[in-house]
Amino acid sequence: MVGRPVRRLQLGLLTSKDNGFTNGRYGLNIFAGGDLHYVTGAITKVGGGTGGTTVPVTGRVVDSDTGKGVVFAFVYILKPGTDLQGWINGGGSDTDIASSGITDDTGNYTTDPPITPGDYPFLVIPSDNHQAVGGTVKVPDDGKLPDIVLTPGT
Repeated sequence: MVGRPVRRLQLGLLTSKDNGFTNGRYGLNIFAGGDLHYVTGAITKVGGGTGGTTVPVTGRVVDSDTGKGVVFAFVYILKPGTDLQGWINGGGSDTDIASSGITDDTGNYTTDPPITPGDYPFLVIPSDNHQAVGGTVKVPDDGKLPDIVLTPGT
């Protein structure tokens, strides 16, 4: 069978004194092709337990004009009590993020780590010309949110 050659990539990650990763969240995004388009990504948590009933937040980010999924938008669910506007203006930090995710090639996302259902400030930041959107969202017991609609920028 004749096919295209496969290129292999070996990635080694070392940390301070090669003692492994400290507790926290780590993400990896894969880009490919001559135009380096987004292929896939993952976020994982190392260490620490959350306790209680938690759920991953899932949903879809869509374009207001076409209804199509918005690719590679960052979805942030912030900790309750976080001042969203202050966080946007640079007054917050990564420690204010309760859970986060990135949309795939159809606009779907799943956040990590799972969180307790309830009310949270949220922010969606697109990587293209769409306008960011934020506010407060009620995470239901099943974690499934309605579509988040983004408006194309000018």
